[in-house]
Amino acid sequence: MIRRPLIPAAFALGLGLYVGRYFEHAVILAVVAVAAAGILLLLAWKRNRRIAGIAALALLAFALGLWRIDGVVRPKLPANHLAHWVHTGMVTIEGAMFDPPLMNNDGGGSFVLKAHKIIADDDSWTTAAGKVRIHFRHTLPPVECGATVRLRTRLEYIASPRTPGVYRWDWGEITQGIYLRGRLYSANSIRQIASEGITFHSLLEAIREKVRQRAAAAPAETGALARALVLGEKALLRPDIRESYRRAGIGHVLVVSGLHISAVAGLVFLLLWFAFSRFPALGHRFHPGRLAVLFALPVALLYTALAGASTSVLRACVMFVIAMLALYVGRRRDPLIALAAAACVVLTVYPGALWQAGFQYSFAAVAGMIHWAGLGRKLSELKTFEEEVAPRPLLSPARRWLVRGLVMSAAAFLATVPISLWHFGTIAPGALVANLVALPIYTSLVIPPLLAGSAAAWLAPAVTGWLWAVAALAADQVWGVALLIDALGGGERYLGRPTVIELALLVLLFVSVPYWSRRWIRRAAWATAAVLTVSLIFTPRLAHRFPAQTQVTMIDVGQGMSLHVRTAGGRHLLIDGGYDPRGRLVLPYLLAERVPAVDVLVVTHADPDHCLGLHAVLENLRVGEIWTAARPFAAENAGDYLWLLARAREKQIPVRELKAGESFRFDRLQVDVLNPPEEPPLAWRANDRSLALRIAAGPRNLLVTGDMERSAESHILAGGADLDVEMLQVGHHGSPSSSTPAFLDAVSPRLALIPVGFQNRYRFPAPSVMQSLRRRGTEIWRTDIDGTVRCFAQEQEWMCRSIAPPVTNPAMLR
Repeated sequence: MIRRPLIPAAFALGLGLYVGRYFEHAVILAVVAVAAAGILLLLAWKRNRRIAGIAALALLAFALGLWRIDGVVRPKLPANHLAHWVHTGMVTIEGAMFDPPLMNNDGGGSFVLKAHKIIADDDSWTTAAGKVRIHFRHTLPPVECGATVRLRTRLEYIASPRTPGVYRWDWGEITQGIYLRGRLYSANSIRQIASEGITFHSLLEAIREKVRQRAAAAPAETGALARALVLGEKALLRPDIRESYRRAGIGHVLVVSGLHISAVAGLVFLLLWFAFSRFPALGHRFHPGRLAVLFALPVALLYTALAGASTSVLRACVMFVIAMLALYVGRRRDPLIALAAAACVVLTVYPGALWQAGFQYSFAAVAGMIHWAGLGRKLSELKTFEEEVAPRPLLSPARRWLVRGLVMSAAAFLATVPISLWHFGTIAPGALVANLVALPIYTSLVIPPLLAGSAAAWLAPAVTGWLWAVAALAADQVWGVALLIDALGGGERYLGRPTVIELALLVLLFVSVPYWSRRWIRRAAWATAAVLTVSLIFTPRLAHRFPAQTQVTMIDVGQGMSLHVRTAGGRHLLIDGGYDPRGRLVLPYLLAERVPAVDVLVVTHADPDHCLGLHAVLENLRVGEIWTAARPFAAENAGDYLWLLARAREKQIPVRELKAGESFRFDRLQVDVLNPPEEPPLAWRANDRSLALRIAAGPRNLLVTGDMERSAESHILAGGADLDVEMLQVGHHGSPSSSTPAFLDAVSPRLALIPVGFQNRYRFPAPSVMQSLRRRGTEIWRTDIDGTVRCFAQEQEWMCRSIAPPVTNPAMLR
């Protein structure tokens, strides 16, 4: 550490960011740290103590982290911030388009607007500040990036569902100071007021626009590949291609990342060094390597600016610049110092990146490869018996390259496994082989031709087409490998989120591998592996075999519904799954809860906001059976529901159709079916045919109504069913078409669960429903306010509490 002072400084900076996020008085602590650093610097100067100087540097980095993150999580919003116009109806905003739009392959996308004014209907205006993410579903009119525009929208807070085990996508926006979002409802809702003029930003956007024009003239898939890997517009790629790459563990090659800096600037440097070394006269006056550095550095910086300077790109740029400068001055290149310097730069520029998966993936992969580099060299230098007897000058270098590549691929893969498990609960075992194939192809045959073709777009469009065709052909081969690996079972697998202790054990095992020859480390590693195995396999089983009591968890899935019931006997019922087509909410929650299998999937009705999220559960967890309502004729928008049932039958999972009047035991629960009747009236809509269940765990009971409305409620009341329950899932997300006074009088719930999306466009729950519940003294729990809520069946009564992660948007806490 004495020879590498930037390493403790980088760790101190990260520690300062972590402490500052959760410590209210971070600025005061930063002042104390700076004062202590001043004392240590004085000691280092007076007594020539190098350790004191390093400690002072670490303290300064710690103070920097405290100060930087405090501005993110506790910003001082001005009095005219856009947050003051949230939920006030349609507003007209004038401001500058902060970044080029992020486009989707359906023609929609989003962009960031930096506000200057709020315009009233009579053209009077007031100054405004703040940034807002504007979404659109149609083609934008011609608008220059950086130009002043005027648009009309409705402002809302940015917030992701608050569910344990689920990756918080809103943090990435919040760390950039984007706290609000809006939507353009038509192309006429936006118009350009003034141009930005000629600036460096506008020149970069002109380059991007030229690439977009050339991509539009190319074949669709080739153009989408060029825009993804040159401009970072990955969403334009076909969804099935992105999904295949992701499942094979090589989705990172489709993102503008550090790989591009290595492929572009590194290739420019090597080619120029080779070219300059061919001229003896030039070599007498200039060192070819130093001369190549002078040309390669601007290329790296320009491409970093063109690509948007994301965390991984900035990391690679800093490391490349340090390596080039070390070569220029003739110093030994130390990758650990370069990585630490990159961490300091990235975390200073993007203080919130410490918690983002992209930052963690990038730095963990590089750190893992550096840590295992010596092991790769040792293994590649080992000779087989045949090579000892009969050396093969052509095959031996290829074998050494292959061995070293496998070790580096394994290092990058294994170093990122804890991060993947923690954020997403997934692992892609085939990534070890997939990266070994994808990285060489992309660095040599995909990225360089794409960038060279983009550079040739001004002078020789035909050359651009040829080069892009070569890149597309090479990318197709990688896609084929990704499909093959997934078909052979090496694709993405859901394992669940490890505990902090298990995460630490995984990291210790990875760190110990290069020192395996040392006996005490080997023994400690075996012991760590044994403890980790017991924790991963037996602890979840014991926890679910002997639960304390029945639990009901209302999962925050946005505008939808999902309830998880865990019985006292350790069985699991999942009632609906919300609108979650990508499996990013309910499935990660179940994996984080270490649910080994779902005994029953309950589908209340066919609406996508109730059944779509069950697809991922059905495909990735063991499912015992499915309960659903008997449905004598098709319902509107029932395609996802019918596919779910068909897929269950393909997997030979029993589907049980329930109707009113049935009563049975499940584990330690008594289940009574209240709706739908065997022959629902023809006038009933799909919501009224929702499956309604009265679930009793001894003296504690729960009524699940799905989206049942007043017609079904009246039918149940007329049938004289026992409706007196303690806890009610309020029908149809608190819609005024449900929860009639007569029905609530019959139920008389002490607790009400309302699954409803934050800022939902239906304005649910309705004020009339809320007033009706409050008049009856009902305790109300809502996912839009409380996030994920868990209720425990105590001996005396249900006890509920929020288990949701805290709100991260500072604008909502003002």
